[in-house]
Amino acid sequence: MVLVDLRNHGRSAEIESLSPPHDMANASNDLANLVNTQGWTWPDVVLGHSMGGKVALQFAESIARGDYGESAQLPKQF
Repeated sequence: MVLVDLRNHGRSAEIESLSPPHDMANASNDLANLVNTQGWTWPDVVLGHSMGGKVALQFAESIARGDYGESAQLPKQF
């Protein structure tokens, strides 16, 4: 399980490379970049509450569109 500090929330607000806009698309890209940079397999389950839920939906939509490459797999649950 990984708990993600979304951009502009908590400690991530201090990270200069996470510049605006702080929208769902960029937050979803941040999640995909985290998976890629850590060398993890694509998650089977993505959960989120409130804004995190919107980011989870954007993440799944972006995977379905092929935004993260052919290796990206849709979560089984989100």
